[in-house]
Amino acid sequence: MTGEPDQVALCFPGQGIPAADLACGLRRLSPGRADRLLATLSAHSLDDLDLTDTRVVQPTILALSLSGARAMVPRTGDVALVLGHSFGEISALAYVGCLSEEDALRVAAIRGELCWKQSLQRDGAMVAILGLPPAEVEWLRRRVLGNLPGAQLETAAVNGPRQLVLSGDRPAVHTAAEDAIAHAAEARILPIKGAFHGPHMAGAVPDWARFLDTVEIREARIPFVSSTEVRLCATSAEIRRALVRALVLPVRFAAALDFAASQGVRTMVDSGPGTVLSKLVRRHGGFARRLTASGR
Repeated sequence: MTGEPDQVALCFPGQGIPAADLACGLRRLSPGRADRLLATLSAHSLDDLDLTDTRVVQPTILALSLSGARAMVPRTGDVALVLGHSFGEISALAYVGCLSEEDALRVAAIRGELCWKQSLQRDGAMVAILGLPPAEVEWLRRRVLGNLPGAQLETAAVNGPRQLVLSGDRPAVHTAAEDAIAHAAEARILPIKGAFHGPHMAGAVPDWARFLDTVEIREARIPFVSSTEVRLCATSAEIRRALVRALVLPVRFAAALDFAASQGVRTMVDSGPGTVLSKLVRRHGGFARRLTASGR
């Protein structure tokens, strides 16, 4: 694949999508896909969905991402590889046929339910820190933990050389945000209820693994890149293992983008909803073109 011109890849976003972007996407959803989403959520109207509830948000993102991806690149054969950011890996696997769309909605619903239950057990939050290199963020993280004995605060995602996400107990996350701002960095508390990609989600792993064992996962015919392991996962066993571990492992999105570029990808398409991944790709660089399903 390396050296071939204009290879196209699709990337699928995770849960950090603003509710306004989700609402906008729902207004454009096809009737058939809307009906399937409502049936999964046992809801009667798209207008009634709580777009701040993890149990609702994850299946909603799946439906919107698949809609955007199919509109931008209808034929999977035109795609060199796919990758997802956090939950987006499930959308990516559905797009390439490793999961049926029906199963993918069911997987999204169960994952959302398990994550929601974990968030009730320990109040958590997440913060994106922009403008500090990894070593400075790690120094900040350790200072916070030193001042808050017993607190949890972990690196949840490395989205770029100066864009990391921390996840953990809400007081620790807010202290980290304040510390980052005091050091002239930018800190954004993410619109997510819970602390993903860290110890807060560890309690969900056994039930999540048992559930995935009941789901048919087909081998990947289109290369699928795990954004936690930063490698191609092709077999059903490899994909299942990556999905289980991704609940608690950090997302290494910047490294996954580097991997895609090393495979000859020159055009990166953000399936949406929203433009979160497109902005990360722009800051990262290394691709000749960036396209978004939202048109923004």
